[in-house]
Amino acid sequence: MVIVSDGSTDGTDEIVNRYAAEYPWIELLRMSERKERHFAGKVQAFNAGYARVQDVPYQAIVSLDGDISFDEGYFEFLLGKLAGDRQLGLVGTPSRIRSTELTITAS
Repeated sequence: MVIVSDGSTDGTDEIVNRYAAEYPWIELLRMSERKERHFAGKVQAFNAGYARVQDVPYQAIVSLDGDISFDEGYFEFLLGKLAGDRQLGLVGTPSRIRSTELTITAS
């Protein structure tokens, strides 16, 4: 698993490094810190992560921000949608915001 830190200072690196020390299959790929926040940074981070795994066999790639939460079974729900319709290439769900926390639900 490759987790790309997009250069933010939200503590992602510390959290990932803590888990990576325990689970060798987790890898942190850190992008350089950016002064400006814009969508291009997310695209650059995604592309860097994809470049890191492009030669590794995979069935799905997940892109999400580290400051969201989702219901138990969310990825099972999404992967089930992909498995059920081979023409799908992208899946997601509507989101709702509770104060400053974004919660994603499988619906």
